[in-house]
Amino acid sequence: MGKHEVAIFLDRDGTLIRDFNDIVRPAQVRILRNTAPGLALLRKAGFLLVVVSNQPVVGKGLITRRGVEKLHALLNARLAKRGAHIDAFYFCPHRHWDNCACRKPKLGLVRQAAKKYGINLRRSFFIGDDMRDVETGRRGKIKTILVRTGKGGRDKRFYNVKPDLVARDLLDAARIITKHL
Repeated sequence: MGKHEVAIFLDRDGTLIRDFNDIVRPAQVRILRNTAPGLALLRKAGFLLVVVSNQPVVGKGLITRRGVEKLHALLNARLAKRGAHIDAFYFCPHRHWDNCACRKPKLGLVRQAAKKYGINLRRSFFIGDDMRDVETGRRGKIKTILVRTGKGGRDKRFYNVKPDLVARDLLDAARIITKHL
């Protein structure tokens, strides 16, 4: 990938797949309706697609890092059958009290991806279903879109921020982004 790549940063649970409390089994990887068409539209528009996800299930000892990586491979395989693909997965395995630099809304994972792929954050977007995702985007000077799937922004009491845009789901967000190119 070239320098100054424009990316779509994506939350995983509640944005791409159904949000369960602790996703640790393949049967729990349930792709939300309109996820694959939304990703395909963003890919066609030339965006790099990067998942950035907090996965404290590792820190809880419910699954290993390798187990999460296998779930991501499974997700990508299922998306491929629907004409979609994620370019990269970044996840934080820590619990919130570990105070690590990689757990959203901190920017450790976003910065890793930006460095590896030469991503221009100011031209990129962050799509997620909760206010933590919006706060992550705000801290990184990334345009934010809150989708109404998953939590749908109901965690406002933790992060007092407003998204740049709001969309019904990932396909709606993709249409909003590509319409303004």
